[in-house]
Amino acid sequence: MLFRSYRFVAHEITWPSTPLKRGRPFRLEQVWLNRGVAPCYDEYRLRVRLDNGKDRLELELPHKLNTWMPDVDIVVRDRIKLPADCPAGVYKLSLAICRPGVEQPAVKMANAKRDADGWLPVTELTFT
Repeated sequence: MLFRSYRFVAHEITWPSTPLKRGRPFRLEQVWLNRGVAPCYDEYRLRVRLDNGKDRLELELPHKLNTWMPDVDIVVRDRIKLPADCPAGVYKLSLAICRPGVEQPAVKMANAKRDADGWLPVTELTFT
């Protein structure tokens, strides 16, 4: 039996509400909470995915989840950029917790709306 003493919840996520420009970074702010009783001891990272159904971009974010203590709001701010050579259109933004360099989620977030594959769908963004 595997017992994990951490439990990550995406508490708040904010993003721009206007159409975004390809090739220009946008701000993604997240507030996370470890609802467990200890930090995790593994080297997990947040991963963001932008997917329009044909094209997919995944980025590993630099945050070290093993520093996230229980019952403390963890605020992370990132600048995400869809490359200028990607097609314009609507992209689904999702988040996951993965091992460094691995695209497959390693931790099931405690959010109820996560997909069966472990990704948390956040919103749709329009890029021009």
